[in-house]
Amino acid sequence: MTFTDGILRTPGSNLAHGLTTAGCSVPDHSLALAQHAKYAEALERAGLQVTVLEPLPAFPDAYFVEDVAVVAAEVAVITRPGAAARRGEEAFIEPVLAQHRTIARILNPATLDGGDVLIAGRRVLVGLTDRTNPEGARQLQEILSPHGYGRHPRHPLMRRYILKKAVMRLAAAPTHCGLDQSHPAQGIG
Repeated sequence: MTFTDGILRTPGSNLAHGLTTAGCSVPDHSLALAQHAKYAEALERAGLQVTVLEPLPAFPDAYFVEDVAVVAAEVAVITRPGAAARRGEEAFIEPVLAQHRTIARILNPATLDGGDVLIAGRRVLVGLTDRTNPEGARQLQEILSPHGYGRHPRHPLMRRYILKKAVMRLAAAPTHCGLDQSHPAQGIG
């Protein structure tokens, strides 16, 4: 899939109140804004048409737009966040994505965090985490399979990372590899 558009949301002044397990220092809002602007500029230099959405004061993590939607070439899947504090954000991204794709939705009792989903060509990996349950993976399979997205063998991932971060860490530092069979990645198809 060739990307032509990027959708970003500006970090709000309350970003320090977002969910984290990283144990890092309190985020610097001014620095976050500067980094966000450079990220938008980089996407534009890469040829993307960038839409920057306003912060959502009720949702300090809303600038992580990839968590509330999984975008494939044919469809945008609005997730049902597993973190209760994130529920409601999806209503704000849906109308923006509806300008670009057909919309499908993950429904209760499923939970699915877009950060736990990796699409590589026509293969999809879904990491089962505290924010994504098996029903969320099943519903995503039901939505994407008619569009030709197939099963990928299951691979165990490090439990403490969301799927995309685990894959990037494994690619960047293959020696950093503590695998946990209790939260395997689920292939769909």
